[in-house]
Amino acid sequence: MPNFQNNPVELDSSTGPVQSSSTGLNCNFQRGGGADGFGRAEAIVALFITRESLCRRVHGHLVQSITSHSGFIQQGISFPSMEAQTELFRRVLSETGISPDEVEYIEAHGTGTRTGDPIEANAIHEVFCQNRTKDNPLLIGSVKTNMGHGESAAGLIGILKVLMIMSKGFIAPQIHFNDPKPSIKGLMDGSLKVVTEPTKYLGGPIAVNAFGFGGVNATAIVKPYKVKRQNYSCTIPKILISSGRTKEGVTKSLQYVTTNVTDGAFHFLANQVADCPVESMPYRGFKIQMDGNGIEYVTKVKVACNRPVWFIFTGMGSQWPGMGKDLMVIETFRKSIEKCHNALEAVNPDIQLLDLIMNGTKEQVNETIAAFVTTTSIQRLYFYLFVSLVVADEGPR
Repeated sequence: MPNFQNNPVELDSSTGPVQSSSTGLNCNFQRGGGADGFGRAEAIVALFITRESLCRRVHGHLVQSITSHSGFIQQGISFPSMEAQTELFRRVLSETGISPDEVEYIEAHGTGTRTGDPIEANAIHEVFCQNRTKDNPLLIGSVKTNMGHGESAAGLIGILKVLMIMSKGFIAPQIHFNDPKPSIKGLMDGSLKVVTEPTKYLGGPIAVNAFGFGGVNATAIVKPYKVKRQNYSCTIPKILISSGRTKEGVTKSLQYVTTNVTDGAFHFLANQVADCPVESMPYRGFKIQMDGNGIEYVTKVKVACNRPVWFIFTGMGSQWPGMGKDLMVIETFRKSIEKCHNALEAVNPDIQLLDLIMNGTKEQVNETIAAFVTTTSIQRLYFYLFVSLVVADEGPR
């Protein structure tokens, strides 16, 4: 093994080699300049795939992914099959209903080997480039030129690159390409174009190829995910809470709600951010939005020790006319009061809780029974409201 580190390593099948690059570089689709194999790399990639209804942060839409196997190949285990690749491409397009002309970019397997690159590129040309010319070429590239061949992780690396394309809005260039391989028809007639400089991504479908030893083929179609924003309207004042590292950041977030009062997604995100620990987000603020006007407050808070939460409810004497009336527009509150009303009415028809809350005068609500049932009903609702928000009472029993 004395020459193992200094010489290219060849893995020979019966008739054809798969060779490591003599320069250690991946020169995909290139005629010369080290285009004689691939440089190896290591990678760890994890992708989380879930249903759209369960997604919390979406980076892309996996439309379809299909694998196939070409079976025995006379030339040997290292040789890909152009027929199997073209069949796979047509199948994935058929199952997704996507036209070859719609595909904006293909993240190719692109190993940089003498045999693999022409077979893959010509298979792409046969399926995707029938209606393309040098004026509207199909863009292709391979991340292997930038980082090497990740081998078992190579396919996921390709998908990760595609997700970054969709996130950043441009296609990152591959490197080590300036002399196209003559055996690749699409590069010669201009219907295929290797991306060699940052190129604006227009939002079309992207295909990702990954091939393996022994005739394994895989292709995935990925589309950008279009966020479905749900706007909502509300007749009661809206409250937004926010946290941040600076006062200016919190203030800007709160100001955003003034012109985007129906943006439910932003409200949800801001509420989640507001739960961050005080150590990392020391500035806190809130804004109550009311018919174009609002109450806003921002301050810096100190890290404090956890204090127990006690529920302390006042007794008789705290009642007042109209107490709880404004809260009746909240469905949960209203239904709970209606439940209390029905229970009290079944015991004593003279006790009309709903009427006391909505129309009760000072004299009526100060009457002993009326004061007791209105105060207790509302405090009961507050208790279960806190429980539903997972606020536990830690006070003495």
